[in-house]
Amino acid sequence: AGSYAMEFPLIAPNPPRLTALTDGLRRIEASGVFSNNGPEVRAFEAEITAQVFGGIGASLAVGNATLGLMIAMRQGNAARCGGMHPRAGTLALMPALTFAATAQAAIWSGLTPLICDIEPETWAADPAHEEALLAQHGDRIGVVVPYATFGTSIDLERYAWLAKRYRVGVVVDAGASLGTLDIDGRGFGTGAPFTIVYSMHATKTFSVAEGGLVYSGDRDLIDQLR
Repeated sequence: AGSYAMEFPLIAPNPPRLTALTDGLRRIEASGVFSNNGPEVRAFEAEITAQVFGGIGASLAVGNATLGLMIAMRQGNAARCGGMHPRAGTLALMPALTFAATAQAAIWSGLTPLICDIEPETWAADPAHEEALLAQHGDRIGVVVPYATFGTSIDLERYAWLAKRYRVGVVVDAGASLGTLDIDGRGFGTGAPFTIVYSMHATKTFSVAEGGLVYSGDRDLIDQLR
């Protein structure tokens, strides 16, 4: 058996000082909106879409990435997943190597995790095993949930093909990928026709202490989730 090595750079937290946030806090106070689509949140969504995704698509800020995964999975393929009321026994296909919240989000959404193997070179889902399970389980699989391991840039064009080939929903768990660039130098996920879910937890490269971001190149899809 061969051995593989992957380099993952480490970063030191560099949060802004509270004194640098007073203008924003005053704007929140003046707006009278302290949660759910207030002007500061909507401005953040627009700015991050512009700066990270080149103004393509739209973003939705959520309380954390787990919540983002839950709402995205339910709408990943509404016909199969059932939206807010998933059909019993509907499966969410995901890799064996991921954070526990990926499977927990599926369970809390009324879906059943279906686990596929990973590739030793990339630590991402094994394409051959993914497709074998899609062929085996057919329309029982409501959504495929690939994991962008440790912020790596996985092949999103292949998942767009899988969505069409198997008529399945796709929701990418990109918890550590906010700030990752794809092969074309764009923010990872730019223009994706499905949802990409990022974490903004304190342990991530882009941190707001706690929070999540759901992005799609399809503005209408984000409007549905909102």
